[in-house]
Amino acid sequence: MTIFYIVLALLVGVGIGFFAIRRKAWLKEGLNQATTVTIYLLIFSMGLAVGVNRNLIENILSIGFQSMLIAFAAMLGSIVVVLLAYSFGRSLRNKYFIATKNRVV
Repeated sequence: MTIFYIVLALLVGVGIGFFAIRRKAWLKEGLNQATTVTIYLLIFSMGLAVGVNRNLIENILSIGFQSMLIAFAAMLGSIVVVLLAYSFGRSLRNKYFIATKNRVV
């Protein structure tokens, strides 16, 4: 049921952003600043949670190495997927451009 509230909050935010505050630049800037502050608070609270966890602190070296491997694998996988998507998108664009270039409008 928690995921329902998360998705609901996201959809309500998208709706309000799309309909109510889409054209107000000053409000967009305020939301950007609020988002940045919120992210800093989340990172800070994660740091507190790590600092309180004795088991995590005692095993930080082994956990850190595993985390680093996972992070590098995720980055490498992301790069591969982006390159594949870029190549696929470029081939579709070239195919579409060539098809429309020869057509008389």
